Amino acid sequence: YLFHALVTAVEELKRRVHGSTMTHITKPVFNRVTIGVPPLETQKQIVAKLSAVQNYKKQLLEQKSKLKELFDSALAKSMTNK
Repeated sequence: YLFHALVTAVEELKRRVHGSTMTHITKPVFNRVTIGVPPLETQKQIVAKLSAVQNYKKQLLEQKSKLKELFDSALAKSMTNK
């Protein structure tokens, strides 16, 4: 749970930085970012759902990679059979 909460907090901080070459964040802005801590059972449910989504995303990316390999192979084969 903490991992996912920290990722969310870091994304929020990234939206609040200023500067172009060196980005900065002021201490007051940093201190306003909070991480809520729900009961442990709720945390476990959140982690289970987020983990399922991450696993699904991983599977989709693997399928996309395999589909690209298949497409590239079929394209190469069609080019050599002419």
